[in-house]
Amino acid sequence: MREEPRDRAELALAHPKEPIDDKYTDEIQGTWDVEACLLGDGKNHVPDRKDRAMGTWTAEFKGKTFTYTVVGFGKDTAIGSRIQFSYSLDPMKDPKEMDLVLRMEDGKEIPMKAIYELKGDTLRIAIGNTREGERPQRFPDDTNANGGYFVMKRQSNP
Repeated sequence: MREEPRDRAELALAHPKEPIDDKYTDEIQGTWDVEACLLGDGKNHVPDRKDRAMGTWTAEFKGKTFTYTVVGFGKDTAIGSRIQFSYSLDPMKDPKEMDLVLRMEDGKEIPMKAIYELKGDTLRIAIGNTREGERPQRFPDDTNANGGYFVMKRQSNP
């Protein structure tokens, strides 16, 4: 089994025609079901998948855009929100790093620092607290997600 390159120079030599970021960005392209979302309170905000009537949470990585969509269902109507980020990856760091930028309607940009892990069809992302501007150093457990912690399962391949 071939070992993964350890740094950007080694990666460039191993894959001379592939842009470094694009090789790894391609791995997360597609639509993902959000299985867990912890926002600092230790509670999973995603409804149980068995009860689809409670709503759906999905994430889509397309190109350099990450779109997070939440649709909940009320008595007679669907309510939803869609948040869109641009992102870049640095897979040579340990843990692997993701930088997100949220562009508000007024044009203001909010940068967010995160770490990520892709194992098979499971993607984990831990986002640092935006007020502090720090990147998480490790993935949180189920009770201490200071910024945001997401666990996603691949829904479909790109």
